[in-house]
Amino acid sequence: MRMIHTEVHPSKGWIVHWLAPNQDSTQIPIFDREFTRIVMGIALDDGPHAVVLGERRIIRAHRSAYYYMVLDEAQDHLSQNLFEKIIALKDRYKIPLICSPARPPDLVSALQSLEGLTHYTDDNEHTAEVNWPTFHSFETLSVIRVQEAPEEIALHQALDEHVESDVIDPNTGGPLLDGDGQPVKRLHMPGDFNTQITAAGVRQAAIGVCTALLLAMEALWSTRNLKGRVNDKPREPRKTNPVTGY
Repeated sequence: MRMIHTEVHPSKGWIVHWLAPNQDSTQIPIFDREFTRIVMGIALDDGPHAVVLGERRIIRAHRSAYYYMVLDEAQDHLSQNLFEKIIALKDRYKIPLICSPARPPDLVSALQSLEGLTHYTDDNEHTAEVNWPTFHSFETLSVIRVQEAPEEIALHQALDEHVESDVIDPNTGGPLLDGDGQPVKRLHMPGDFNTQITAAGVRQAAIGVCTALLLAMEALWSTRNLKGRVNDKPREPRKTNPVTGY
């Protein structure tokens, strides 16, 4: 499927629409999903990669559970080219938060000061449309969240835990079951979305792909599940931004 449009609704959150590959943008979308939050995770070396991750809400007897869906990706050997793709993803999905590793510091600084991503210096819409073909509005900007990425072994352990975990039913404390009676997994990578490189990278334990995905996953999981993972030491609940929710 081909993603064509994202709208942000005051109460529903992000609504993303997709078309079949052979349809054009004048036709009716065949698929849409609502997301409570959408973030992007990136890796700037060890295979520069970007991944878009959406949070889905499931309501059971007035209580909520959440799972996470990989929506899109971008990859490039040249950081400058990846930066351009990151801007395009930000515009298409209206992403307010990008999660970046702290290294290499020169690329992190370049990302934080990247016009078209974190700010605009000119308020001329025509100029913006020429410079960034995916330009949506001057309000569509991202905050860069910078954090140390885990070392390789810890990286794969943390990501494997997310990949292998079931969503917990808030009413029973057991696995949340879908309509077929199967446990709902915490992380989904739909095969008919633009996610093939990410899916392959997770299977192959590629550092760049796994880093980008884990940073995005942890940004959503840690702020929704303040107690952290089972093996985490107790920690003080972190305050979330009242605007972005992260």
